[in-house]
Amino acid sequence: FILVPLIAAVVAAPDLRAFFNAEAPIVYSVEQALGPGARYIVGFGAAVALFNAMLALLMYFGRGFYTTGRDGIWPPPVSRVLARVNRFGVPAAGILALAVPAAVLIFLTALDFLIIFSGTVIAAVYFCIGLAALWSRIGQRDEPRPYRMPLWPLPPIVVVVFTGIALALQEPRYLIAELVLAAIAVVFWAVSKTWSGAQKSTETPAEAER
Repeated sequence: FILVPLIAAVVAAPDLRAFFNAEAPIVYSVEQALGPGARYIVGFGAAVALFNAMLALLMYFGRGFYTTGRDGIWPPPVSRVLARVNRFGVPAAGILALAVPAAVLIFLTALDFLIIFSGTVIAAVYFCIGLAALWSRIGQRDEPRPYRMPLWPLPPIVVVVFTGIALALQEPRYLIAELVLAAIAVVFWAVSKTWSGAQKSTETPAEAER
């Protein structure tokens, strides 16, 4: 679905040099094919798609924050707040924990850096997921496997190769920022052992089983 409009935009471009030098190559092709007014239609569609993506990501990662509270990764008072859901079954605190810092970053951070850095982080996440999938099947053969991925092990190999290439081609400043973020995450994970272990030790057997 992503490749179809990209290929169509390249084919429709009357001048590939101008296409690749344009600030928005897709919009350039649309303007050349349909006229200057078409850019507003594309811009409106992009705005709707970005708004929809923002809602989906906030709901998705908000539930990720909810699970960190449910599993006691934060200090007990913070975990209790994050582990709550409102009357609609939505983890409101988890969504606010994402939405408020995101709004601040949008206004106080260089947007180009923020977008590319986010893409770099996503590539690194999928790179690690591909490695984890391979390690899970190769290094832990005795584990029960209720599902076998079609074309295994090609999908995780493809993911590791392409995300590895994408990471290798990134500018050093994005990789440095990602390493700093990973180091902060490791520190938080190590510190969380302090209160998560204490919290588990105070649970009754019934609570631990639940």
